[in-house]
Amino acid sequence: MDAYIDLHSGDGYEALIPYAYYLGDTPAEETAKQMIDCVNVKYVVRSRCRTGGAYNLASVYGIPSVLIERGQLSLFSREEIEADKADVRNILRCLGVLPGEAVRYPKTQLLEYSDDAPCTGCWYPEKKVGDIFRKGEKLGEIRDYFGRSLFVEYAPDDGVLLHQCASLNIIEKGPMVTYGVPTDNSF
Repeated sequence: MDAYIDLHSGDGYEALIPYAYYLGDTPAEETAKQMIDCVNVKYVVRSRCRTGGAYNLASVYGIPSVLIERGQLSLFSREEIEADKADVRNILRCLGVLPGEAVRYPKTQLLEYSDDAPCTGCWYPEKKVGDIFRKGEKLGEIRDYFGRSLFVEYAPDDGVLLHQCASLNIIEKGPMVTYGVPTDNSF
């Protein structure tokens, strides 16, 4: 295999914005970065996760690979499908598989952080995916069925909300919020 492109659309309970991943500190990192430059999204995560997915494993073994997140809530629009197809064709031009010049898109590079729910309850987000927030801002709150606060999630740093639980129901140790912190302090 010469390269690997993984197309994702979030889980059924996840609201998310389009963004992409590549794995850092691998033999294939430079080619993966060239591939990621061809994806038409605003944000890219230089992942540190070396397990748990095919694109991670491919990168570890020297196969340049990227993961594109686009779509959400078990929904996938025609516009998102066309955007994924355009990204794949553009990457294939970058790799020399298809003729033509690849288009490069500027991005903000992020470090990714995920916080799981510390308890079961009702999730009341304060931010929408794609919102930029400042350190100390409230990201959301878990309440019991009677409206009493069980937990409040505050932003530990300046960042952007990449995806979050979109359902009212949230379960202990289940995904709550994932956010990106820019590597260059650009927010």
